[in-house]
Amino acid sequence: MPTPPTSTAQQPPQPTRQPAPPTSDAPTAGKPTPDALPDNAPFKERLRAWIDRTREQIREADPVIKKKAGIVSTWAGLSLCALLIAFTPHCGDGGLQTTARLRVQKVESLQQSITAFYLENNGAAPWDKVTLTLNGQYKLLLPTIAPGENEVAQLDKFRSGDISANPNTPLQTLRLDCTAGSVTFDLKTGQPIEE
Repeated sequence: MPTPPTSTAQQPPQPTRQPAPPTSDAPTAGKPTPDALPDNAPFKERLRAWIDRTREQIREADPVIKKKAGIVSTWAGLSLCALLIAFTPHCGDGGLQTTARLRVQKVESLQQSITAFYLENNGAAPWDKVTLTLNGQYKLLLPTIAPGENEVAQLDKFRSGDISANPNTPLQTLRLDCTAGSVTFDLKTGQPIEE
């Protein structure tokens, strides 16, 4: 029986993979790996070992994987910052407790004595939809008070239904409600009441 012809063409040599040279960033023998730590090891040690292992895996990874890890890490960091900013309580100017000023003054005229309330907005935000409530009973609506501006409210303009406050009305409290918040003043001292 004839033997099959053998090919005299040589096959190209197969490339051999050389092992990567050791880097100086390789973990030292003294660092524990998460698998080598006992289950009762402190959380801080286990976390540090996990971080070290993850860091080594990223260093040994393909450059494309490194870029992806960088993108995901950046996205996670920015998302965390956005959440912190969104859910941090506003602590800018201290609210109306520190930005609202009130002065009560009696103005003498020829016919009568008029009690006036001078409200000043020392904050950065405008006060819209301003409602003043005197003694928890009489109300008065005011226009917007812009930052740095003031508004005057006369006692006889406050109403409770069809009844107006009169000069003999005892001055106890004045509550200011608006879009920027609310504050109640003690009219004996002119100072805000802690709520």
